[in-house]
Amino acid sequence: MKIVCILIWIVVTATMLSLWIWGYLKRVKEVEDTCSERFGTDCRKQLLVRWGYIGWNIGLAGVAAFFVYRYASGWFAIIRLLVMFVAFAAAAIVDLLVHKIPNILVVIVLLARGIIWIPEIICQPSHWLQTIAGSVISMLAAFILLLILSKLSRGGLGMGDVKLITAQAFLCGVYSVMNTLIFGLLACVVAAIILVLSSKKGMKDAIAFGPFLYIGYVIS
Repeated sequence: MKIVCILIWIVVTATMLSLWIWGYLKRVKEVEDTCSERFGTDCRKQLLVRWGYIGWNIGLAGVAAFFVYRYASGWFAIIRLLVMFVAFAAAAIVDLLVHKIPNILVVIVLLARGIIWIPEIICQPSHWLQTIAGSVISMLAAFILLLILSKLSRGGLGMGDVKLITAQAFLCGVYSVMNTLIFGLLACVVAAIILVLSSKKGMKDAIAFGPFLYIGYVIS
């Protein structure tokens, strides 16, 4: 069953990211204009094809699935974690290109949680209220905390990040959110220090946080 889990993660990741890149990124004019301005007219080929973004994520999916299968509390948990894995991977590439996280990803995650509720409640009918209440409370608690952090950071934590992490809380719970934020912030700090010391970024330059949220999620 471990091999099945790994194969599912790899196939789903490859399929969904392919659809996302060629079905969304290549069709959104904002991405085209901003990307061309920042990276040159050939930026998509450089970032998405030559750098092997999909291939890289397939490798991460296989490694993540190995540990998820070992430590997750059941197949419903594995599915929720997979959905969030793909959502973070999709958000990371868009945020890297245009410093924006599409709302459609937030909607997809929220809808996924609602769909997964159905078999969960059918399999555990006595815990239906606890299942729904836990997701809703996690979402509200995460949103309030993230909104405060966004205000304190003066926009350093953007509303796109806030909405996506809130959706993560709804799907995977507060524990997953806290781990993602801690590891993501650590990764961001390390990257910022390296970029500043190498003179590639200044102290006041903005850095897309979406890729670091993805890194934080993968580590957690």
